[in-house]
Amino acid sequence: MASIYILSPSASVAQFSTESRNDQRSKIDTSIDDQLIADSSTVNESELPALASANQKYSNLIQVLNCPNDRSNYGDFDDWGYWGGGSWCEQTGKAGYWVWVAPNWYIWQKQN
Repeated sequence: MASIYILSPSASVAQFSTESRNDQRSKIDTSIDDQLIADSSTVNESELPALASANQKYSNLIQVLNCPNDRSNYGDFDDWGYWGGGSWCEQTGKAGYWVWVAPNWYIWQKQN
């Protein structure tokens, strides 16, 4: 199980960077309607769409970015592969293996 944050395009990762992990969780849990779709410290990867891991090609989910406008460029699915991270759809994406399953990017730590 991994801790991930699912952010809307308007969310700012920087706003949480100076707070402790418990403060972050507390703030995230109470601000879902503002900017965040969800936060889970007990994500069960088996409950994600099979395509989210490119059919188990990747493991150790580290981030999910909600980017509904990317559908016009990537369709319903795209196994982008490794990207070093950076600014994406007004958010900060982590380095890892990126898989697009509309409307989210799933970023994985390891390629199996």
